Parts: sequence; C-alpha cells; structure tokens
Amino acid sequence: MNDSSMSTTKIIRPYTLVIAAVVFLAIGGFFKYSKSDNPVATLPGEQTAVVIQSEPPAVNATADAQPTASTTNEAGVAPELVVAANASPDADAKGAEIIEKLRAQLPQFTFSSIVETSVDGLFQIQNEGRILYVNESADYIIDGSLIRVEDRANLTESALGLIHMGLIDVINEKDMLIFEPDEPSDRSITVFTDISCGYCRLLHEEMDQILESGVRVRYLLYPRAGLGTQAHRDLESVWCADDPHQAMTNAKAGGVIEQLTCDNPIEKHVELAQQVGLRGTPLIYTDSGEQLPGYREAKVLAELVLSKEPLKATN
Repeated sequence: MNDSSMSTTKIIRPYTLVIAAVVFLAIGGFFKYSKSDNPVATLPGEQTAVVIQSEPPAVNATADAQPTASTTNEAGVAPELVVAANASPDADAKGAEIIEKLRAQLPQFTFSSIVETSVDGLFQIQNEGRILYVNESADYIIDGSLIRVEDRANLTESALGLIHMGLIDVINEKDMLIFEPDEPSDRSITVFTDISCGYCRLLHEEMDQILESGVRVRYLLYPRAGLGTQAHRDLESVWCADDPHQAMTNAKAGGVIEQLTCDNPIEKHVELAQQVGLRGTPLIYTDSGEQLPGYREAKVLAELVLSKEPLKATN
C-alpha cells in the first residue's frame, strides 16, 4: 500500500498502539498488537500455563502456490458484504457509511463484512480472512487484537476462528484423512499436519487418547516444504495408500513410505492454509471455532472440545 492510496486513512503500526490502548482503556476497551500465535491474552506481569508449540512452514512452503483471488465489484467490496444479524438500523446505516468512506480511500482493499463491536465507536471489518478495526469516522484502521480486560478474552481470535471454520467447512470430509473413535461421535478437531513436523508427530502419538475421549481427528495435509517437494510426494503417498490411516501412522513414526500417486486434495489443503494464514504446524481448530496454533496434550485438547458446544454438525 503506498502513501497516496492511504489518503487520510492511516494504518496504526505496533509502536503507535500504545496510544490507542490509552484511549480505549478510558472507554472500556483494550488493544494489544501481537505477532504471537498464542490465542490466550496475557497482560503485562501475568503468567499463563498454556504451552503452545508449533513448527513454522519452511521458507519456500508456499512458493508454488497461488493466492486465491477474491470476487469483488469495481469498488473493491465483496458482493456478500454483510452487517451483524442483530445490528440496529442505526448500526447498519453507520456500517454502510464507514465502508463507503473506506473504499473511497482504499480502493484496493476488499471488505466482506462489518460489525459493531462492544467498544463504543469501534467497528470490526473482515479483510480477506483477517480482522481489522476501524473507528466510526473511518479515519483510523487498527491492525491488532481486541482484548476484553474483564476475562482476558481475545475477541479477535474468537472471531477469526469462526471465519476460518467457515472456510474449512467448504472442504468435504471425503477430502480429509479422518481418524474415528470406536463409538460414533459428532465432536471433532481439524488439524493441518505434515509428516516431517516434530510436534505433529507428537500429537499423532497421542491419537488413541484423543479418540478414546470421543473426539474425531480430521487431518488436512500441509507439506511445509512446499508443493512439488518430497514432503508433498510423501503426503500424496500416504493419501494414496491402501490403508492411509496406517500409512500416516507409519510415516510419522519414521517408517519407509512407499511412493504412490493418485488424485488427492493436497493442493486444496495448501490453498486453505494460505486463506487462514497458517504460520506453523500443527494448526488445530476445535469444532466450536477455537483456533489452537501448536501442539496441545490429548487431555487438554479433549477438554477444550468437550467443554464447549460445536458450531454445527460437521459436513
């Protein structure tokens, strides 16, 4: 984005968010910009027992993949632009006014939704799989996390989880590698995984414990080294095996992988990983829409899933 395209709208960078925090503390909001994958908000001086471990994609992990173009109109606004379902007429009109101002100054941006937040004068906008915030006069865009001080809830991560689950639901379960509990279950986690990822292997070692808790595991295959690499070919071989579940278990245990080829959904999974902004594996989503970057113990995963209601039945 060049300076001329920004006009009077500014993108607030991390070093200016301190100013934003002071302002919004006065009205009950708090902003914290973070590049961490940790979905648990931690205020200065606090400790958290949550351990998150993940392995980042290789440098060329997406070198061969092309981003998916968004469908927009000439003004740069997605046709499916929506406002909150329970928004008041005033909020609805204000949201439309904000979008008009933004698209006049940032024609290259795509805004697919706008909702009013619980902070007075602050609106949440969705921009191609990410969430930004804008003030009522559309003079400032805030790129960061919205934290509710009362319970340390990261409202941005929660909203992103819902958005990403909508993207995941586009993938049919026949295009996933699914490990099922002995007893039928409608509870699940969805995991972007790779054979060479150490924490992915550790998670897979606890597969029996996860399944015994009544939670299904839906694997999406993500070769961290990139499409066309040996990692990609190994995942394809697992998918094409006569028993892909056993092939995945053998591969993650360091066994020999018989090289096979067939039609497979791996490129589709990589495209989805780009859409949700994957930064490391494993990347886990619970069926309640919670995003969990990194490894979690089987017991912790089961508790996180079973303590909340699912968004809807899996496809």
